[in-house]
Amino acid sequence: DSFSQKDLKGFNRFMKSPYFTINETTLKLWLYIVKYHKEASYLDKKSIHKHLFGEVPYKDVTLRNLVMQLAHLLKLFLMNRYLEEQPIKQSILVAQALHDRDYKDWATQELKKIETYFESSTIQNADYWYHKFVYEQLKQNILHTHKLNKESNLINELQALEHFYASEKLKI
Repeated sequence: DSFSQKDLKGFNRFMKSPYFTINETTLKLWLYIVKYHKEASYLDKKSIHKHLFGEVPYKDVTLRNLVMQLAHLLKLFLMNRYLEEQPIKQSILVAQALHDRDYKDWATQELKKIETYFESSTIQNADYWYHKFVYEQLKQNILHTHKLNKESNLINELQALEHFYASEKLKI
């Protein structure tokens, strides 16, 4: 019962996406759980199995596998929801993925977007400095790949790490 209505609606949309939910039976399991989550008598293993597979003989391993698939999809959904709420982490991951795939121009554009975030941020707590450090490391990797002067970036990386460490110690 810790899912908000927003999360429930979001997970329903997520589950109905063919990109994430390849196995239709997993979606059917989720919809059954949503429908009967307050009626415990419908949520026993054999009732669920009968709903999903009809008269096919009950196999516990089949149901356990579906529950594991559903749990995996729930974790993916929660990760996506978390990243939606953390745009700086999202941008850093996107920049890294673009860099890893040799999309240098896009990675550089994403770095500029991240730089703008840091320049406009008014809060410089431990999270800020941690992300600044991760950003400087990523920038260092990209600059190194582009064979540009990386010495000044290394200084920025170390300064971000020092600020992060100090912020953590002071619990800012």
